[in-house]
Amino acid sequence: MSKCSGYWKQFNLASKKMNPKQVFETVLSRVARLPPPWHKHKRGRPYRTQPREYAALLVVARLNDWSTRQIEAISDYLLGRAIDHASAAWALAKVLPGYLELLIKQVYNAIVGSLTQLFHVGDSTGVRTDRTRIVERVFRQGKEIEDLKLHVLATWLPKRHAIAIATASCTRGERHDSPALRELLQRTQLRSGKKLLLDRAYDGEKNFELAFEMNLIPLIKRRANSRRGFYRRKAAKYWNECIYQKQRSRVETVFAGTQARNGNRVCERLTRTRRRAVVLLAVAHNLRTAIRLGVQALETFIRQIRTTSIF
Repeated sequence: MSKCSGYWKQFNLASKKMNPKQVFETVLSRVARLPPPWHKHKRGRPYRTQPREYAALLVVARLNDWSTRQIEAISDYLLGRAIDHASAAWALAKVLPGYLELLIKQVYNAIVGSLTQLFHVGDSTGVRTDRTRIVERVFRQGKEIEDLKLHVLATWLPKRHAIAIATASCTRGERHDSPALRELLQRTQLRSGKKLLLDRAYDGEKNFELAFEMNLIPLIKRRANSRRGFYRRKAAKYWNECIYQKQRSRVETVFAGTQARNGNRVCERLTRTRRRAVVLLAVAHNLRTAIRLGVQALETFIRQIRTTSIF
């Protein structure tokens, strides 16, 4: 895959200037614009560390693939106070459903801005865990490794040679891709009039219908035994095998990055924390893309939050 002009210059500049402290302050400026990740009860002692600070710390930890023990070791440098590793795991369990999706959307809007969007693309990948579950087999019970699945809907930005995730979700490993895609489409706003590239796992009449309702042009690979339908026939007029073969693999950039950094694995103990850790992979991708594309803009955010209070 060819790189755009200045790609490695941007990459190296981002790597040198954005140390963990600066990244943490940048994420903190972003989460300050969202509602708290959870609401504190009126009773009880006041928090020493605020929920938004926990949220920023968890995002930076996933960006650098830190364990909870490593969070404990570096929290004194980032926050000025030490956080126990159990507190970091507790904070991940407390995050409200949908909060991380809001953070993905906010960083996505900051990345995209007024940039040219060539097309949208969706896909999913498996994420391994270190936990087993009981499954029913013939005449007996057995154990198998529990797998999860990360579903993403992203946008390709040709001028910056980057892909930004618009929204993401986590499901069980055996979940079908088509229902998850429809859920993602219904809760996000993509720029209309663009092509939506999907593989044959998403070949379904409902997917074609929903794409046209959102004013998108579905380029979905057809299955050999797929049934005919009104919207499938309508989409056949726009099908272009050359465009599909050339651009479909762009979404693999997201999954290749997560595979190279942590092997697409999560090690959290609770089911809800594992699922939130999977969605954090998408947050980390968008943040890494923002760092590469806009070091100057991120440094502006840092200067702002150093001179003003965000809480």
